[in-house]
This record gives sequence, C-alpha cells and structure tokens, in this order.
Amino acid sequence: MVAPVRPMARVSFENDRGSRLVGEIFLAGEQAPLVVFSHGLGSGKASPRNRALAAELGDRGIGSFLFDYTGHGESEGTLADSSLEQQTFDLGAALDYLDQAYGGRLGEIGVNGSSTGGTAALFRAAQDPRIRALVVRSVRDYGVLEAASRVTVPTLVIQGGEDRTVLPESERIYRALAGPKEYVVIPGAGHLFAEDPQYTARMTQLTVDWFVRYLLPVRVG
Repeated sequence: MVAPVRPMARVSFENDRGSRLVGEIFLAGEQAPLVVFSHGLGSGKASPRNRALAAELGDRGIGSFLFDYTGHGESEGTLADSSLEQQTFDLGAALDYLDQAYGGRLGEIGVNGSSTGGTAALFRAAQDPRIRALVVRSVRDYGVLEAASRVTVPTLVIQGGEDRTVLPESERIYRALAGPKEYVVIPGAGHLFAEDPQYTARMTQLTVDWFVRYLLPVRVG
C-alpha cells in the first residue's frame, strides 16, 4: 500500500444518522487548500490510488481528507445502508466536520471522486458551494445528469478508454456539466487505471494538476 509521505491524523465524525464515520486528514498548512476523497463502492480511505494522490497533493501544498463512507472500512453501518443518497449526506457531513474542526484555517476545498464516489461528489457539488473544484474518474451515471447540469465549479472527468461500460456514462456527464470542464480519456486504461503503472501515473498527474490549477492561490511577485 502506498501511504502519504506525511503523517495523517485519525479523526471521526457523525453523519446525518448519527453513525460514526472514520477518516484520516493531512493539513498542508495554514490557509492551504484541501481535497476530500469520495471513494467508490467497496473501497475506502485505504485505497492505494487515493493515498498515492494524497501524497502527490501534499508535495504540491494541498492537504487531503480521506474517510470511509457508511458501511465501508472502519465506519459504522452496512453496505446496504450506503446508497448514493447516503454517500451524498456523508460527504456533506465530512464538509461540516471540516467547518467545525478547522473553520477559518483552510483554503479552498476540492473533491476527488472515483466511480460511484464521483457520482456522489456531483450530487453534493450541485448543492454545496463549499466545493470549489472537482475531479471525477470512471464516474457512473446513476441519475446524476440533472445534478451535473447544476455543477458550475471547474470539473475534470477522467475516463479509461477500455472501461467500455462506463465510457458512455462519463461522456454524458461531461456534456451535462455547466461550468469550466475538461474530459480526458486514457487509452488502454480500465475502470481502476491499474492495468499498467503508466495509466495510474497519468491519472494521478492529471488530478494533481487540476487541483493545483484551481485551488492554489495565484502568487504574484
């Protein structure tokens, strides 16, 4: 497993049901931006791809918050409880936790979503102005097009060229997005971008560059 190069603090918070969700957070500094990770079904905060992303973001001055959705990893609940609606609520609870625990100490917040976690991220971004930038990869279209049409923050959609089931879904979502957007297909890559290290590296670089572009303040002089 790839771990972030800097220590991450273990935290917990409650969702709308009063269930305990568990996460790990790394703050890159006072007023530094932070990316919240929205994992896919059956994954969690231990995802090697997300932890590698967290390491790269940390190297560029951006913090990370990885947590387990309801019924995943160390969080309470069952997989049956972890609907897209519940994940959208959970993501809102994670943002509420950041407000309560670190209010005034954070810069802009982005969300990185994978598969159904990307879907939940879009549902949340359509209603939550705290999210300032998005990256979604292998994102599923489970009734999310109307919500996507209300997402106005800069959004990058990354898709594996060999992920034939999801490819048309991510294309529809990309077309629906209302704000600044880009769509990148990585030829040869599947749903997890794990078939070849070069696919993972390309996905990671695209993601990091997007958040650096849209979350880090412009420094003059």
